Amino acid sequence: MNSLSPKDLLPALTLSRLRALNAVMETGSFSAAARRLAVSQATISQQVRDLERALGLDLFRRVANFLLNETASTEIYTLSREIE
Repeated sequence: MNSLSPKDLLPALTLSRLRALNAVMETGSFSAAARRLAVSQATISQQVRDLERALGLDLFRRVANFLLNETASTEIYTLSREIE
């Protein structure tokens, strides 16, 4: 997959979507991200799903009991950490 361009990325990002994505990346699960942000797991799932739809790609993949990061989620996370 090619790198995400800012032109593609910026319209899809909202602060709530970015917070949800970063929390999932840092905690390794949707439920732990929800606890960290003091919201429901359904809220985290919806934010990530909305971001995936806006970008037209999957950000995470579930394998057995593990959550694997796709390239795009790692790229977005890395970019967001650089602008903090």
